Formats: sequence, structure tokens, C-alpha cells
Amino acid sequence: MRLLLTFGVPAAIIAAAAARSLWYRRRRRQVPRQAEETPPKNGQLPSGAARSTLAPADLAVGNYVIFIRGRIHAPPGDAMPSRARSLVVLCVFLVVAIPSIPSPFPTVVANPRPLAVSTALVPHDAISVLGDSAFTSANGVTGGQGTAADPYVISGWSIRVAGTGITIQNTRAYVFIRDVLLYNDSCGPSVWSSCGGRGILLTNVTNVRIAGVDISGVSDGIDMAAVWGVRVENSTASVLASGLVATGMTDGTQMWVSTDVTLEGNTVWVRDTTGFAVAVCASNSVIRQNVVIGSNTPVVVCVSSNVTVVRNLVVGGVYAGIDVHYSSDVLVDSNAFINLSTDELGFLVFDSANVTVTRNLFQASGPAQVEMSGTQASAVYHNDFNGTRINASDALDLWDNGYPSGGNYWSDYTGVDLCSGPTQTTCTGPDGIGDTTRPIDPSGSDRYPLIEPYPLAPLPPGALFTVSPQS
Repeated sequence: MRLLLTFGVPAAIIAAAAARSLWYRRRRRQVPRQAEETPPKNGQLPSGAARSTLAPADLAVGNYVIFIRGRIHAPPGDAMPSRARSLVVLCVFLVVAIPSIPSPFPTVVANPRPLAVSTALVPHDAISVLGDSAFTSANGVTGGQGTAADPYVISGWSIRVAGTGITIQNTRAYVFIRDVLLYNDSCGPSVWSSCGGRGILLTNVTNVRIAGVDISGVSDGIDMAAVWGVRVENSTASVLASGLVATGMTDGTQMWVSTDVTLEGNTVWVRDTTGFAVAVCASNSVIRQNVVIGSNTPVVVCVSSNVTVVRNLVVGGVYAGIDVHYSSDVLVDSNAFINLSTDELGFLVFDSANVTVTRNLFQASGPAQVEMSGTQASAVYHNDFNGTRINASDALDLWDNGYPSGGNYWSDYTGVDLCSGPTQTTCTGPDGIGDTTRPIDPSGSDRYPLIEPYPLAPLPPGALFTVSPQS
């Protein structure tokens, strides 16, 4: 089997991250701190600062390689070789309960009612489009010419999933998949082991838009490998193992990467505590205004550059709320990561560069962690860290935005605010910034900890949706 479809990469990265995180807690990298630099803003370095670049050779991960020796391809003009085969590992896990969301956040409700298949949708067999010439009515196409102005449309179908509901491979035509239900009705509260199959598989494709699609009772929601210009919006996935995943793929000598992926306005619920809900290993991508519930790590960004994660509501998780690995120029802005598990990482940034984490809420019911390891020219400021105890660690990073902008709000900060000024020695009145620093293990600090939580941007509304199909 020459070609390996790298859907397993994010899961492997998460597993590797857990081991590395434990190791880093025992042995932190001691890197001289550039205390006088102006903090990066919105993913940008200050004028005159050197920008680090992650080379392909830097992206080896343990005993598997994401960018391997050989060529790294831009979007190819031709279809993938006919010898291409995909390897997808489907895993079965136990169901997890999502705790209630504290006020003032919207309530996300798991409704145990049976799945009601809309009578407006027409039953259809699984759809498989292998090449542009296969966009036919027999394959579910209901209109369009495959152009930007008039894309092929696949719409109005109800598909009972046994293997993969919709497969599209080796295409360059414009496609719009909308108003489709993909479900496995053998899955239910007492038989989660029956939650098999995949909703949608996209491999080596461009110009695909997915909107208003509901995926329920399957193992994996939407898997994308070597895709360019794909948009998934206003859709729901209530699945067992993985939700929305975009990666590259390799045949052992060459690498086809994904790029320009947008995930916006979706609701994703993953029941498995070792799975992942949203994973993007694709440069020039956006994860925006989604509701993401459960899994091991709800949001993963890996092996990418120029990625924005903004205004998402992320509930629960076991390992980390968000995990950024082997990436550069990443902005994590105005998200809420709530109901974090005790001792969970609110965020982990590992071996990455130019990562900005700002205006986010990280809320845990017990002790929580935030960690930056092996990173360069990154900044963390204007966040609200809310838990009974917050353990923070860093490498070469900035944990504030200077004076008077300030740093972060830490619920465990015990300092007072009696003074003001860059050195907090003008004691004529408070300025909203603590008079003493907030230490960051092993050698850093938030020089200007905020006394009050930083105001957050509006979040996407919670979702009311069905999670248990009729058996």
C-alpha cells in the first residue's frame, strides 16, 4: 500500500504531545528571554524582528514523518496517480458525558430524542465521484456545470451510511454539497460500538463547498486529505471518533499538502475521549464561529502556517482545549474554552513560531495548565485564565502586551492594585494592573497581570441537536 492518507496524523500528534508534555514538565527548555522586545500583535512580529521559518526537516514527529524527504507539492494540476490508495483507521470508544456549561454562556443540549429523517429529503445510495467526469445525476448531482459561477450541486439527499456516505476524489470542478443528511441508524445509547462509517471523504480535490449538512451516528464526520479551497459551513456532526479533519497525504516520496480550508459556523460533538473534534493541518486556513464539544483535544492546528482560530465556543476536552503543533503564524483570538477537565491544558503550543493567543477565556473547574514549549516569537496577552489554580509554563514567549495595554487575567493572582506606571511605582491610585508580576514557570512572568477579566467578543450561539439516531 504505497499511499498513506494521513488522517491518523492529528491523533498521533496528540498522543506524542501527551508524552512530550510530561517530559517538558520535568525538563523545561531554558532559553534566554527577549524581555525588551515589543510583543507580537495579531500574529505579526514587531518591525525589524527576525521571523523564524519552519523547514520541512523540522517537522519530523517521532518515528513517523509528516514532511518527508522528497518534494513538497503545491496543488497539482493533474489527478492523483491511479495507484493511490487510502488507509483510514476507524476506532470505537466509549460515550462520554458533557457537563453543563456555566453561565453566562449559551447552553449546549444533547437531546436524546430519536433522529427524525426529514421527509423533504430523498433517500439515496452512497455517492462516489472519482474524477470530474463522474459528476452525473446517477452520482447525486442535481444541477450545475462545475464552474465557479455554476458549480455542480449535490443536494436534497438522505443517505444511510454503511461505509462512506459521499466520496469525492481527484477532481478540480467546483462543487456545492448542501442540505444532505448522512446517518447511521444502527447507532444508539446502548450500542455505540455500532457507530461506524464516515460521512464525507474528500481526497485530492479543489473548490468544494459544504453547507447545511447533518452527519449523525457515524465514527468520522468529514475527512479531507490534499484539498485546496474547501469550505465547510453551517453543518453539524454528532460522531464517535473525529469531526472535521483536514490533512495532507504522502506516497512515501512526495507530499501533497492541504491549504485554504475554512470551517465556519459548524457544530461538532465528538463522544470519544481519545478522538479529536476539529483538526486542521492546512495552511492559509480559518476556524471560525464553531461550537465544538468533547473529544480528547477539541481543536488541533498542526504543520501549518497562517491559520486563524477565532470566536469559537469549545466545551470540554480531556487533554487540551487547543493544541498548536509544528506551525507558524497562528492567531488564536476571542474563543471560549470552558469546562476544561482538571489538570487539562487550556492550550498547548509546541515547537511553533509566531503564535498569538489573545482575548480568549480558559475556564476550568479545577487546577488547569497552559503551556508554551519550544516556541519562538510568540505572545499571550488579554486572556482570562479562570480556574482554582493555573500552572503556566513557557519557552521564549511574551505573556503581556506591555504597559498600559497589560497582560492576562489570572484567577489565582493574589497581588494588589495600588500603583500605576510601567514599573508600578507611581502609587497615586490604581490602573487596573497588578503591582507585582505573575510568575511563569520556569523563568518568565506576566509583567502586567490584569485585575479584572478582559472583555470577550460575542461567541456563537449554543446548539440544540439530536445525538442518538433511532435504532
